[in-house]
Amino acid sequence: MGASFASSPLTSQRKTPQSLREYQRELAERTRSAQSARIGPCRQLGFMAAGQGWLIDLGDASEIMPVPSVTRVPGTQPWFLGLLNHRGRLIGVVDYTRFIGHPPSPPKNSDRLIVLSDRFSLSCALLASAVSGLLELSAPEDAEAPGLQATSGLRPWEGALMRSRGKPWRRLELQALVTDGRFANPALKSPNPSFQSLESMA
Repeated sequence: MGASFASSPLTSQRKTPQSLREYQRELAERTRSAQSARIGPCRQLGFMAAGQGWLIDLGDASEIMPVPSVTRVPGTQPWFLGLLNHRGRLIGVVDYTRFIGHPPSPPKNSDRLIVLSDRFSLSCALLASAVSGLLELSAPEDAEAPGLQATSGLRPWEGALMRSRGKPWRRLELQALVTDGRFANPALKSPNPSFQSLESMA
């Protein structure tokens, strides 16, 4: 028995001019949707510190929690609030506001600790004066061009300035922060021999 083209699925599914136009229209719509998804709003976690809005990737935070009791460590910088036993491991708690040179804020009910993901080299948490949740940041129209993020005077961990809800938000590049020598070593010049660095707890 020879194969018959008349019964072939290729011929039975041949598109009419009308179905071809519908197929092309559907394909164009899918292409536009894919392009919109690539350039659409991105969502990042926003928090407040030093009177300014900051942004981090949601995956960079393992937990957000109210501020518990923290054990002070003698011989450390004022911005290093102490140690916290978090789920069986010791983590250092850093007041980010004081770390970047601002005066400490009075304690508030909105204060939160942002525990950093364990993918970073340091076991630590940042004190925030408030957490704003996930923010949608439109790109590129509401964001600085990439070249602007290298503005003179910015610290290495201070990234691009973006906008959401009509306010500016600064990207916090956590990898650059946790590898900063001052951040990783909060001991005073005469170090406490029982505590030398956050890296020793990683």
